[in-house]
Amino acid sequence: MIPVQKIRTLVEEKIAGTDLFITDITVTPGNKIQVSIDKMNGGIVISDCVQVSRHIEAHLDRNVEDYQLDVSSAGMEIPFKVKQQYLKNTGRKVEVITVEGQRYEGKLLSANEEGIELEMHHRDKRTKKEITEVKPINYTHIKQTKKIITFK
Repeated sequence: MIPVQKIRTLVEEKIAGTDLFITDITVTPGNKIQVSIDKMNGGIVISDCVQVSRHIEAHLDRNVEDYQLDVSSAGMEIPFKVKQQYLKNTGRKVEVITVEGQRYEGKLLSANEEGIELEMHHRDKRTKKEITEVKPINYTHIKQTKKIITFK
């Protein structure tokens, strides 16, 4: 089986100095390699995936070990896996589920090394006034975060 770290090193070599980043890498026992990448500014285009794929293929030998390679965008509906995704999506609406089972929905205000800040709006049941709450959440308490896709 091809080691995940070998694939990670190859991808990191290729994307060094760009605004691309790795969101996930998996290698199954049958050497099905899946690499998910994203870009800090804008979205992934096919040429980004092709360049990363060709770099990996140039450094692996199918005669030594056969493999199947898939390099793709992280996808909008996939939960966040790395801190860069939080940074990229600052200012966007997200859904956060904590390890305790709490569900929060709001605008991702900020992200740093420790966690995130989420701006949430709700109505006070007694006064009917709109209340804005800023909730800090440490990464260790986050089970899953997804971008909420809205159509205007």
